[in-house]
Amino acid sequence: DITQIVKVMDAFNKNREIVSTLREAGLTSQTASGKALVFCNTKRMCESLSNELYRQGLPCTSIHGDKDQRQREEALNGLKSGRFKVLIATDVAARGLDIKGVGLVINFDPANNTEDYVHRIGRTGRAGAKGFAITFMTGQDAAKARGIIEVMERTNQEISGDLLRLAGAAPPGGGKGRTRGGAPRRGKGRSPSP
Repeated sequence: DITQIVKVMDAFNKNREIVSTLREAGLTSQTASGKALVFCNTKRMCESLSNELYRQGLPCTSIHGDKDQRQREEALNGLKSGRFKVLIATDVAARGLDIKGVGLVINFDPANNTEDYVHRIGRTGRAGAKGFAITFMTGQDAAKARGIIEVMERTNQEISGDLLRLAGAAPPGGGKGRTRGGAPRRGKGRSPSP
């Protein structure tokens, strides 16, 4: 039983919002009983966010592709023992992990596709327990909004006006009509402009 919430915000507010969210969930002290899993899309963001939260006194650690097996095991054991309350991870590093007692999943960066979104949020609310999944989105994430809305509709979740507006701002076709650099694609059979 997972309650999904999407918070649309400016990118510069994400760090403040995650601290606030973790405080509300009671996960900011060693004596807290719950656990949270936070997903980032890059190893660099994982490390940066982990360092920032740790500086603010939050008991957290991270796992990603640049960590060796010993470091990963230390992080997981720290989470299981309660030394850490928050694990920050990339999708690849978190594949196959089964961590009991995760009551909160935060998508600091939204997943790149619907399948990964479902996989991420499925880390909470296991074995009949209640769980919460909170996704942070910015204007740059508009193309990902439609897929998240589809999952939320299938699971009878409340969809905020902010999320609907964000989806409405996405280019048609989920943003596929642009090149990697963001320039519009040229039509077939047309010669390039001089």
